[in-house]
Amino acid sequence: MRVLVTGAYGLIGAACLARLHAAGHDVVAAGRNLRSARRRSPYAQWIAGDFRKLARAEAWQPLLQGIDAVVNCVGVLEDGLRDDVQRVQLGGTKALFDGCVRAGVKRVIHISAIGAEPDGPSAFSRSKAGAEAYLKVLPLDWVILRPALVLGPAVYGGTAMLRGIAAFPGVVPVVRLTEIFRQAGASWIVRAAHAVNGGEMPESAPAGQGDFYFVEADDPQTILDRIVTMVRDRIPARFGLDPFRDVQVLTPMNRSELGTSNLNSRLQAVLNPPRDRPQVERFGWTFRAGDKVMQTHNDYDKDVFNGDIGRIADIDTHEQELTVEFDGRPVPYDFGELDELALAYAVTTHKAQGAEYPAVVIPLHTQHLVMLQRNLLYTGITRGKTLVVLVGSRKALSAAVRRRDAARRCSALSRRLREMAEGQALPRGPRPNDTTDGQQ
Repeated sequence: MRVLVTGAYGLIGAACLARLHAAGHDVVAAGRNLRSARRRSPYAQWIAGDFRKLARAEAWQPLLQGIDAVVNCVGVLEDGLRDDVQRVQLGGTKALFDGCVRAGVKRVIHISAIGAEPDGPSAFSRSKAGAEAYLKVLPLDWVILRPALVLGPAVYGGTAMLRGIAAFPGVVPVVRLTEIFRQAGASWIVRAAHAVNGGEMPESAPAGQGDFYFVEADDPQTILDRIVTMVRDRIPARFGLDPFRDVQVLTPMNRSELGTSNLNSRLQAVLNPPRDRPQVERFGWTFRAGDKVMQTHNDYDKDVFNGDIGRIADIDTHEQELTVEFDGRPVPYDFGELDELALAYAVTTHKAQGAEYPAVVIPLHTQHLVMLQRNLLYTGITRGKTLVVLVGSRKALSAAVRRRDAARRCSALSRRLREMAEGQALPRGPRPNDTTDGQQ
């Protein structure tokens, strides 16, 4: 069956897309940021699907030709610079449904939300209700799903509050995403991820027989040298991966000998050394043609966004302009705009959230002690698709696996939700020892 998944770059959409692909369906994915989306789910046919612009059924019809079923996962919580709740969740969604009728789509599965009511307290709930009502009267085979809370295994940080809510499924219905689609079930990466998430030391694969390895080294300089050798020589030779395009070094911090600044300087020196061609120094970086760079914040005029990775294609010192190619699309930068870019041979684990790479190399040392945390290690490991290598000390690895204090939130939220469900009055102010620790 040929299935179109809209909103396929989000948490729910990406899970639906991966599951449908794993089940053998021919999947087409619609999203706004196609460059990042194609890197994340290269098995899908990606099409531009901006609900703000696809406001009429006629606009959807060409995209729906040959589609048997549509899974609509688009959702906008609130209005923003690029988001309009009414235009996306009601106007664009109604146009999609009308397009399905005209194109002869057999089935529509619409992901709505619990609390979607015509007189709901927010534009989100009201627009979701409006889309539901519109779908119900159309001549389509439709299904409406209303999840309350969806958690993926790699959800950390700001969503600790949601984990607190999830601790009481009797109060708030919860759906958990537990199956991993990025790698095969027998993958050593998957085993390592599950071990770390469970507070256990990950097991390294036998030499040459797996996709997850721990290379032990105690001295920071030794760790740095081994990472350089792996990225430049060993991984390309053993796995046929390109050190620029396919290999990503992830580190917890920017500073220190094993931070992004020093790692980028060392990797740039061996992968893209100075040659007889222009280079430019701005904002603490030296940029050369061929360098791997990352966009560090959203730039809507250039249509590039925080975390996008590209290669410098040209530096024109006469015009004071540098050109970066993002998935084949050239984007010019004035030299005064180069504070938007940073070298990206190594990036922080935080910057890598939501991304994936064919190969990931992660340094681990106690000089990063403050950032040695289970959630960051788990995130780093799960960014790798075909190869993950940890390089560092067993002491640092053990510290990262054991430490999960980042998941603790003293909010009293879970208790308050329980009391609301039981009809009790909410007390004012916190109580001693009332803790939500993100347990599952």
